[in-house]
Amino acid sequence: MNLTPKFDKQEYAMLSYFSYNYNKNKKYMTRYINESLQNNGSDFIVIDKLSTRLGRITVYKSKRRKKIVIAIKGTDLNKSPYNDITYDLQLLLGNANFSLYIKQIEDILAELDSQDEYADYTIDATAHSLGSSIMYSAMKASEYIRNRIFRAELFCIGVGALYKNDIFIIQLLQNQADNPILEALNYERKKRRDKEIFSKITVHNMFYDAVSFYSNKIENKVKIVYYTQINRIFNQYGLISFIKSKHNILNFMDISIRKISFIDDL
Repeated sequence: MNLTPKFDKQEYAMLSYFSYNYNKNKKYMTRYINESLQNNGSDFIVIDKLSTRLGRITVYKSKRRKKIVIAIKGTDLNKSPYNDITYDLQLLLGNANFSLYIKQIEDILAELDSQDEYADYTIDATAHSLGSSIMYSAMKASEYIRNRIFRAELFCIGVGALYKNDIFIIQLLQNQADNPILEALNYERKKRRDKEIFSKITVHNMFYDAVSFYSNKIENKVKIVYYTQINRIFNQYGLISFIKSKHNILNFMDISIRKISFIDDL
């Protein structure tokens, strides 16, 4: 596995990839992940104290670049199959509620803000699949998270066919619906929020990835980039295996990956 320095999305994909492994054996995996990152040209290391929140979030830092990256793994059938399948079904039905994870992200950011060591660090985010859905929802629902996250590189975002626009904001503001002044203020807040999200989030999808097929339902204007791989062709796989392979985070660590389209006006 080799990283191309000009394509730092590969490095962020690698951080997402290792977030799947971190919780299996914390002491061993920290050393393994740090060594693997170093061997692949990355100077990020795991911050143990801030990681393993709800078994899904891993936090990395680069002292040289003064950068923090919060990585959120996707569906992990080996670690928490019941919870993850429940969230996946909620996504499919369009009513997923990630408030527990949003609170954990806010707690991580608050802890970083409380430490002088990280006062001049930039904070980014990366995630895959279900994790991308969580991070996207967190940036929609929390002004604090939007303000503190400089950019988010989200891979293979999971969006259900029945996705409901603004479910978190609707829940937060449902008691204000009859107040025209508050409605006007909320409309302006939403416009400002949408602009911030567009400037900070890039979604990276593989062409033919069925899990990300409905990502065009995301109502905010977000940057979506589609990729393909020149060394993989359909007749090498059965249909199911071919489609399944397109959702793998390892695709974005492949040096043969090629951008095929950029959509910024959904």
